[in-house]
Formats: sequence, C-alpha cells, structure tokens
Amino acid sequence: MDQKYALLYIGAILVTMTGYCYGKVLTVTSTADDDNTLLSVVQVFRHGERTPILFYPTDPYQNSSYWDGLGTGQLTKRGKQQLLELGQYFRSRYSDFLSTAYVEDEIFVNTVSGKRNLESAESFLVGLYPDQNTSSIPIHQTSPAILGSLAECLRYDLLYAKQEAEEGYFKDVNEENSDTYDYIRENSLLPVYELLTANSIWDTLNIENIFNYTLPEWTESVFPEKLTNLTNVFALSLCYTEEQQRLITGVFLNELINTFKSAIAEPSSSQKVHLYSAHDVNLACFLNTFDSFTPHMPHFASSIIFELKESKTAYYINAYYKPEDEAIPITLRGCDFNCKLEDFTSLFSDMLITEVQWIMKCFTPL
Repeated sequence: MDQKYALLYIGAILVTMTGYCYGKVLTVTSTADDDNTLLSVVQVFRHGERTPILFYPTDPYQNSSYWDGLGTGQLTKRGKQQLLELGQYFRSRYSDFLSTAYVEDEIFVNTVSGKRNLESAESFLVGLYPDQNTSSIPIHQTSPAILGSLAECLRYDLLYAKQEAEEGYFKDVNEENSDTYDYIRENSLLPVYELLTANSIWDTLNIENIFNYTLPEWTESVFPEKLTNLTNVFALSLCYTEEQQRLITGVFLNELINTFKSAIAEPSSSQKVHLYSAHDVNLACFLNTFDSFTPHMPHFASSIIFELKESKTAYYINAYYKPEDEAIPITLRGCDFNCKLEDFTSLFSDMLITEVQWIMKCFTPL
C-alpha cells in the first residue's frame, strides 16, 4: 500500500479511535458582510434511525418482536423523534426567515423513494410547524436522478465493481482484511468478501448495539473497531472518483445552483426553503465531492445545509455539515467559507449534469 493510501486508511482508523471528525472544518468568526441577507436555504438530511436492512443467518435478533413488529429497514420511533428534533432545530435556526405557519410559496419538500424517507420528512415537518396539523403539507417524490440513486444507475454499479476489483487501495484493504472476512463469514454465515458486505454486517451490529442488545461473543474481536474501520473505507469508496461523484451529486448540484439563481432573479416566485430526505450515501458523496470528508458513515438524521446570502458586493454560499447537535461550517473544494456563487458554479462545472444526461450516462456501457 503506497503512502497516499496508507494515510487514508490511517485516517479512517483515527475516526474510529477518536470519534467522528470531519475534513476541513472551520471556525468562522465573521461573515462576508455585517448586513448580509439570507435569500435561500437548501438542506439535505439522512432519514432517522431504522431497523437493520438485513440480518445475517446466525443473527439472534431476526424476529420482528425485537423491533416493535417493524420489518427490515423501517423507521423506528426514535428515528421519527430524531427528525422531529431536526425540524425543531431548523425552526430555531431560521425563525426570522421562515413563517411560523406553513406557506406553500415558502417551502418545497422532496424525498427519495422509500417509506422511511417519507416518514422522516413527515416527522421533520411536525418539528418545523409544531402548532399545526402538517399531514396536508405536500411531500414530493424526487426523481432518481436528483440525488443520484445508486440502485437505478447501472453504470455506477459497474464502476463500483470494477473499482473494488482493480483499484490498488481497495484491493490492498480487502487483501489485508481477508482473515477478518473469513472469520465473519464463518460465524455469520453471510458471504462477506469485501467492503460492501463488511459494511452490511457493521450496519446490523451497529443498530443492535444502539438498541443495547447483547451481541454474540464472536463479534467482540471485530466490532466495533475492525468493522468500523472497514465501513469508513467503504464510505470513501462510494464516490472515490470524479465519475462516481458526477453520477451521484451532479444533478443535485445543478439543481442547487439553479435554485439559488432563481432566488436571485425571481425572489417573489421562488420557494425560500428546499428540503431533501435522503440517505447516508448521499451525504458521504457530497462531502467527498466537496473535499470536506474524513471517511465515515454519516449518522442517522445528519444533514448538509446550504445558505445563499447577499452582501453589498456579492452573492455567496455558506455550507454546513450537521452530524449531531451543531452545524459545522465546511469549505467547498477549497473555496472560502463565504464562497461566491459564481466561484461555486465554476468549481463544480465539471460535475454538473442534467437529468437527461444522468439517464444516458447511467445506461451507457463502460
């Protein structure tokens, strides 16, 4: 393993040892201008806590009775509460920007397909508008292209498989952990051979650990440390190349820029807030694309916030990553924290694609 990749792997291990940390985190003491004006906010958040997506064959907690009768991959009560609290945070943060009661022309709510994402968006709205019945607020299902659905892009799947088989860094990690994979496979009876399946085991054990269930004795030698290290590397692998980043983030970045341009050109006819209920892989890919990523799998209910502001001299973007309690300022590809909209557009020009281009790329052979 050469020095560059060794440092990345060491970084992933340090995340496990020291807790979650984030690349290029800033301490911001001033804004672009004392009388800057907030024009638009876009937030992408991960759904709340869910039940495991899969159970390995020897898992002692497969019965739905352990999960309040819920099936696999379903939003839990705590997951709903997490999103309600995120909505409360958003209300507190933007109390002077967003009306107390729902106004159709102010906010647009999007979700990827899936029950847990829809329920997460619903819970967010309950926290955002505590004094009204939010069941009638429309939540729009976004197209698979907007947030780069991995499951619906054949080209991405082929690129990922090729990367895991041929990219030196990931080959080295898999080879160095072959004994760990063998051990997990023998005890779980799940065919664990590489990062993707190792992450699946980590996800299940992590959720069961959150629920304070006693994990099988065999897991003690691999969880949390070894499997968390591998999951951190898996998070990096999701959008490791520019082509992967373009497929997962390109359409959204195009939408983001157009949303902000509309807020400038037609403020009276553009919604002030756009919300997206998404997945951990989306947040990991955004942070990787922004060069603001220390590899880790984003928490349940974590989010990325983009703010468009106007100063006396320019329009600029502030970006924040909110992993848990507080939103942490981040830079976007080395642009200043107060990143001019024109600079942001230029920096990501090589990433921007339309929905039609996404469809064409996703089904074009390698």
